Amino acid sequence: MHDHKGTQLIQIAPLEQSKIQHTQKPHDHSTQFLVGLDVGSTTVKAVVVDAATDQVLWQDYQRHETKQPEKTLEFLKRMEAEVGIDRHNTRMFMTGSGGSGIADQIGAKFVQEVTAVSLAVEKLHPEVYSVIELGGQDAKIIVFKDDDESGRKKKIPSMNDKCAGGTGAVIDKINAKLKIPAQQLSEQGYHGIKLHKVAGKCGVFAETDINSLQKVGTPPDELMASLFEPIVMWGPICSCFRVRCSRMNSTEP
Repeated sequence: MHDHKGTQLIQIAPLEQSKIQHTQKPHDHSTQFLVGLDVGSTTVKAVVVDAATDQVLWQDYQRHETKQPEKTLEFLKRMEAEVGIDRHNTRMFMTGSGGSGIADQIGAKFVQEVTAVSLAVEKLHPEVYSVIELGGQDAKIIVFKDDDESGRKKKIPSMNDKCAGGTGAVIDKINAKLKIPAQQLSEQGYHGIKLHKVAGKCGVFAETDINSLQKVGTPPDELMASLFEPIVMWGPICSCFRVRCSRMNSTEP
């Protein structure tokens, strides 16, 4: 159990120039670590990398059970104890639906989710032209287009935050019935597994089909792969979102 009385978030970097002590000098801060924190609707993800080499030094991914600040504080304390981050050697960036309010309290720079995903894809996977990112309560599609004038890629994002279809909430709800352990689910196979027809227009219809298949003894891995099929083939499976995106741009590998 956590004791939340009197806890305060760790200050990584000063919030305002006026709050810097006069004895401090600009060279007091030497960036040794870069920290990324994603405070989402259901989980908190964090990573610490070496600023010089981009080597991952620490990472974790946990459900916050509606306690976003408390879980963030827990992660910060662990990173401080296990890696040695502090306000003088660390730059921190935060994203996620719960990140904007917390970022100001810990001196982190808030980065909007679509921008964060786009920057990561451009750096780590420059060959990719379409990204589907499923959050706990929303789904995003980012289409990249070559811009001959600038020589860079243009980002064309669209988000579904109106319907649960195709979001992590649907996968979460169905897996609660299937009871597949998180580690096993993360290693879930797809190719070579028998697929069954699952409605691809709505999360509610998808759940109904999964329930019917489960009643006749369909194995859990086949059920989950059959759920992934409409998500992969159709993108986020909310029909209203899919129509809007299909009118806007077609996805590419």
